[in-house]
Amino acid sequence: MKRQSLISLAFSLGAGYGLYRLLRPPAPVVAPSPAPAADYAAALRKTQALQARDNERITPVCRTRLLTHDRKTPRSLILIHGFTNCPQQFVELAEQFFAAGYNVLIPRVPGHGAARMASDLKDLTAEQAVETVSRSIDIARGLGDAVTVLGFSMGGVIAGWAAQNRDDVERVILVSPGFGVMPIRPPLTTLYANLFRLLPNFFQWWDPIAKDARIGVPHAYPRFPSHGLAALLRLSLIVQRQARHAPPAVGDLLVITNPHDDTVRNSVTEALVAAWRKQGAGVTTYAFPAAWQLPHDLMDPQQPAQQTARVYPLLMELVG
Repeated sequence: MKRQSLISLAFSLGAGYGLYRLLRPPAPVVAPSPAPAADYAAALRKTQALQARDNERITPVCRTRLLTHDRKTPRSLILIHGFTNCPQQFVELAEQFFAAGYNVLIPRVPGHGAARMASDLKDLTAEQAVETVSRSIDIARGLGDAVTVLGFSMGGVIAGWAAQNRDDVERVILVSPGFGVMPIRPPLTTLYANLFRLLPNFFQWWDPIAKDARIGVPHAYPRFPSHGLAALLRLSLIVQRQARHAPPAVGDLLVITNPHDDTVRNSVTEALVAAWRKQGAGVTTYAFPAAWQLPHDLMDPQQPAQQTARVYPLLMELVG
């Protein structure tokens, strides 16, 4: 074979392999085996182990929190925060659920909660996100007779994984889940998930003009890493793929969307809901009033455009 032919063949094989790596579906997440707390005391011990991961790098307000009535209650609730935010995002809402009788756990997703310009989030993996919610469910089993998981944005994707895989949860609620992100067209999600994972990490400002001077939530990061985004996209693709092939493990699902959202793609969430319903799952949907013109981060009271005086009572009513 001529030298030129060999070079052409090698180039074609290399290009084909590169294309395969960019378009192949993400590998499944290996989740820890369920290990539910046997009782309230065991739940407290497991909570302390989860909190021990919050070292001195983690801002105090961003550490894993537990609001407890000092006993097992009829219901326990897990609140999972959004991408680049931290447990502080949910503190005021958690207090309202606590007053309603819930024991409430707000876990910190790895990579979050450090100083504003920290780079920790670039090391986030889908496995870490899944491990965090799995351990949180184990804890919540000892905190309440019935467990509810509520996730917002990135937390909604993580909660979606729990809905698909943990049959010991009574109810899962997804609020503005980030299964699709606005800058990326849905057919290209796999490509970008793989591309961001393979390329060297880079950071993107939430506000490219204001950058670090952006006026916003003080405990959230003003930028996000491409590797962290790749982990979120990978988990999103995994949950969507699971939903197309098997019914969710949780029988009671509530999906809440924001028609005015400029960050996540509601069309991808709608496709996921359709897949779940095709599998026979009981899914209730609700959309916030478009006239409210809510920002994407409709949860954090410190978000400048927040309307939590409207949002929180409605969430309390929907969750029941």
